[in-house]
Amino acid sequence: MMPMKRKIAATNLEAAEDRVTHAVVHLISEVKEEFYTYQAELQLEQRLNLIIQADQAAVDLAKSQHEAGNINEAAYINIQTQMAAPRLALAEEQKRKIMTREKLNRLMGLWGVEIEWTVQPSLPELPEHDPSLANLEELAVNQRRDLLAQRKDVDSIGQALALKTNTRYLPVQIYIGVDTERESDNQRVTGPILDTELPIFDQGQGEIAKLSSQYRHAQNVLKALVIRIRSEVREERDTLKINRQQVLYYKKEVVPLNVSSVNQTVLQYNAMQVSANELFLTKQRELDTERDYIEAWRDYWITRAALEEAVGGSLHPAKKQP
Repeated sequence: MMPMKRKIAATNLEAAEDRVTHAVVHLISEVKEEFYTYQAELQLEQRLNLIIQADQAAVDLAKSQHEAGNINEAAYINIQTQMAAPRLALAEEQKRKIMTREKLNRLMGLWGVEIEWTVQPSLPELPEHDPSLANLEELAVNQRRDLLAQRKDVDSIGQALALKTNTRYLPVQIYIGVDTERESDNQRVTGPILDTELPIFDQGQGEIAKLSSQYRHAQNVLKALVIRIRSEVREERDTLKINRQQVLYYKKEVVPLNVSSVNQTVLQYNAMQVSANELFLTKQRELDTERDYIEAWRDYWITRAALEEAVGGSLHPAKKQP
C-alpha cells in the first residue's frame, strides 16, 4: 500500500504546485492591467495639459478682444467659464493616477525608495500584427495550470478509490504489543500479542461510496472548468479583435477629423464667424475624443493581458523538444 499512498501524495503535491503557478499568472495579469491603466492616465494627462495650453491662448486672445472692445464683458466671462472643463478633467485624472499608482505598489509589494519607479508616459504602439488567434482554445486546455490541477485532483481521487477498493478485505486495524496474563495455576505469563480487526461486516462500503461520489464530483468540476476556459478564451479573443479595430479607427479617422474641426473652428472664431459657445462645444468634443481614443488604446492592451491569462500565460504554443 505504501507505493500507492506515495503516488497519491505526489499527485496532490503537483496539483498544489499547479494552483500556485496559476495564482502567479493571475497576479501578473493584474499588474499588467494596472500598468496599462497607469500609462493611459499619464498619456491623457499630457494631452489635457496641451489642451489647457491651447485654451489659455484662446483666453488670452479673448482678453485682448475684450480690452479692444471687440467682445463684451459677458462674452469674455463665458469664454473663461467654458475653458474650465479641461482643468477639471485634469484634476480628476490626477486623482485616478494616484490611486492606480498605489494599487500597482501594493500588487508589486513595493515600499520606501522602491516606489520611486518611473514608466514611459504613453501606451506602447499596437503591434503590426497580432499573434495567430487560431487554436487558442486548445492551447488553453493544454497549458492552463488550474485545469492541470483539477485533472490531478481527479487522478488523485481515482487512485484513492482504487486503493480502497483493492484493500477492502484487508484487516482494518492491527495492534502488536506485549501483555501479561494469569494462568490457571496463578502463574503470570508475559509475551507478545497480536490484535486484529477483520472486515467481516464493515468492508469499507461507506468509504468507497464517499470516494465514488467525490470522484464523480471532481469529474463534473473538470468538465465545467473546460467549458468555462474555452468560453473565456473566445470572449477575450473576439474582444481583442474589436479593440484593435477601434484603436485604428480612432487613430486614422476620428482623431484627425476632430483636430481639423477644432482648427477650423478656432479660425472662424477669430474671424468672428462663430460664437464662443460653438468653439466650446468643439473643444469639448476634442476632449471627449482624446479620452475615448486613449481608453480604447488602453483596453486593447488590457484585453491582450486578459487573453494571455485565459490561455495560461502565453499566446504562443511551446515548441516541442526534438
